[in-house]
Amino acid sequence: MSSTFSWNMRGFNKPRKQKAVKQWVRAAKLSIGCLLETKVKVGNFQKVFDLTFPGWGYLHNYSHHGLGRIWVCWSDEVEVCHVFTSAQMITAWVKYKSSGDTFLCTFVYASNCAIERRQLWKEMEWVSNAVAGTTNPWIIHGDFNVAL
Repeated sequence: MSSTFSWNMRGFNKPRKQKAVKQWVRAAKLSIGCLLETKVKVGNFQKVFDLTFPGWGYLHNYSHHGLGRIWVCWSDEVEVCHVFTSAQMITAWVKYKSSGDTFLCTFVYASNCAIERRQLWKEMEWVSNAVAGTTNPWIIHGDFNVAL
């Protein structure tokens, strides 16, 4: 199984950042992951995405947040089945074609506001109860904007 990635970009409009990510993903042989806090407007998304991840599939949350704070992207090495999208997370089933390994994956970019994060915890609880179950592997990663 290949590695997954999650990277808080804090802005992804500059070509040098796009080039660095493209080179890193290729060198590390990554096949699925997400970029967080890209600050790329929806009208520029396709151009920036295609330059950085040519031929890759994607999910994003522009329909839930104007700046599309979460971009999930994957190569043709995996199959992705979308489960749930919100302002603070995207969840999908991931299957590696070569091995058949399958797992649930949630990519998180939590709100800075503790009150808004309560919605994220409710959504994650729903995914846990209704989708993940007790025997399915579930990877959760991203930026929770909170420390315990």
